[in-house]
Amino acid sequence: MPRRTTGNLLPLDPEIEKTCRQNKKQVKLGKQPTTTTGPSLTQGGQASSPVVPTPPTPPPPPRDIEPVIMADEAWERYKGLLMRCRSHGLEDWNVIIIFFNGIRREFRDALNNASRNGFTSMEAPAAYDLVEKIC
Repeated sequence: MPRRTTGNLLPLDPEIEKTCRQNKKQVKLGKQPTTTTGPSLTQGGQASSPVVPTPPTPPPPPRDIEPVIMADEAWERYKGLLMRCRSHGLEDWNVIIIFFNGIRREFRDALNNASRNGFTSMEAPAAYDLVEKIC
């Protein structure tokens, strides 16, 4: 069978043409095209074993982005940040509310239970003392 040429391109191998036609049909049908149909040639022109596609590796399992921080550590870090910026301009009640909104749910529940479900309605010095006792 004579090789055909397409314009200025090199002549096509009949096996390559056959594979291209099969791949086009598979793509139209929504299937994965094949990678090779027979042995491939190495640089020396000798046939090697066919290339077998490897299945894609699954993504790694999700990990926690941030480590779990306990309430006492969070309170100490928060106080440290406030001490580093003494001119923050926040009122005492605002400092407590910001901490309360930033901690994990179980710690918020513990503070609410300790204050009889009214931590956010407590006066700032009493709320500060309660956090100091729990943490």
